[in-house]
Amino acid sequence: MPFRLIIISLAFVLSLTASGVAGTESTSEGDNNGADIAEKKASQPIIYTQKGRFSIEVQLAGQTPAPTVILSHGSGGLWRHQRNWAVSLIEAGYNVAMIDHFTEKGVEPHISKVDIRTVPEARVKDLLSAASWVASQKWQKGKLGVIGFSQGGSGVNLLANTRMLKNLKLAEGYDLSIFGALVSYYPGCGIPFGGTPDLPYVPIQLHLGKLDALAEVIWCETGFRKNENLEIFIYPNAHHSFDVEVKDWKKIGFIPATGRMWEAKIDPEANKKSRERVFVHLDKHLK
Repeated sequence: MPFRLIIISLAFVLSLTASGVAGTESTSEGDNNGADIAEKKASQPIIYTQKGRFSIEVQLAGQTPAPTVILSHGSGGLWRHQRNWAVSLIEAGYNVAMIDHFTEKGVEPHISKVDIRTVPEARVKDLLSAASWVASQKWQKGKLGVIGFSQGGSGVNLLANTRMLKNLKLAEGYDLSIFGALVSYYPGCGIPFGGTPDLPYVPIQLHLGKLDALAEVIWCETGFRKNENLEIFIYPNAHHSFDVEVKDWKKIGFIPATGRMWEAKIDPEANKKSRERVFVHLDKHLK
């Protein structure tokens, strides 16, 4: 990484911070976060845990094998937003694996801050291990998709970054060919190693809000070389979390180090357009 980009990335993190383990598998009827995943009853979820690292809740699309999409949450943790996405994905014929990066590590929600235990490198380690397990299951068919939101999007960016995966030696021992399509929603591109992926080896879409003051678009506009696998969409009237389909949900925050206010809320037009593009992307590369 060029020296200038390192300085810029560290400055971004400072502004935010100022404000192979064995796994276990089980099934559970409960909802760890108290929100239902759908009006219709899905099959009994499968819970897979790697102690001290992460857990996954899997919802199957049906009785026959299907492609699986992994959902990686942001700094607020796993919540209804990901569960609503799971509904849409299941209805489209995808299995869904919702990864919880926080609970096993003892990490608390930290919106507008960075926790060293869940920076992009740590998230990639979780995703690679989780994906390896999913790929080995009898209900999985074909390649995998991953959708990351906010800091989860930063992790997905790094997962797609051919140069940085090699430099950081993160993917040694893993088969990257299991991934077919990645999606990064409003990622924190200024977090070290979480920027727009350089020469991605797998098709990836970035969906960015032009009015996003929490994960500013400017951080996603440098430090990479494009190829045919990279698509970037910028929505002119969208703030952070513009795809959150939770009634009356809205957040406003403040980053003391910069004096910058940020707002998170749905933008109906950006939400609709981005989801259309995401499902075309997934269907093209996973089905």
